[in-house]
Amino acid sequence: MRVAQLIDPSPLFERTVLLGDVGAGFAAMAGREAAEVLVRP
Repeated sequence: MRVAQLIDPSPLFERTVLLGDVGAGFAAMAGREAAEVLVRP
């Protein structure tokens, strides 16, 4: 039963973590691009 309880919410949890990681990745890339544009003359 414990395995079923762990596996059941897993897809939703993994999707949330994945979306969070993707969002953080895009934010980091956007931040780097903005920094490069500001630093370059």
